[in-house]
Amino acid sequence: MVFTYFFFGTVGDQVFYMKITSIETIHNKEYSNLIWVKIHTDEGLTGLGETFRNPEAIISYIHETCAPYLIGRDPLRINEHADNLINWTANRYIGYPTRSVEYRGNSAVDIALWDLKAKASN
Repeated sequence: MVFTYFFFGTVGDQVFYMKITSIETIHNKEYSNLIWVKIHTDEGLTGLGETFRNPEAIISYIHETCAPYLIGRDPLRINEHADNLINWTANRYIGYPTRSVEYRGNSAVDIALWDLKAKASN
């Protein structure tokens, strides 16, 4: 079964019916600690975020936890997504010692969403 969600968002007096369609991670072996996250929307806009350290674990976290949550959602609801990724997803950070994978992954997603919002407001 496939569900499609449409969300309403505004930037200034512009109205958007935009949704996230895919999330791409870019890892260049030449810069082995860096990871870029590219979020694509159905409007053709993309947002780019970055993070570093523990690249394989962060890439897995983004594709296994962040992507299933974000796909189909409104990219302009940044604070809602940040709260849900930190507090309400199944694979959320719950205080156990980790290598900060969740926070680094969420940080890259957050930067990409803010980049998208800036592009949408132009």
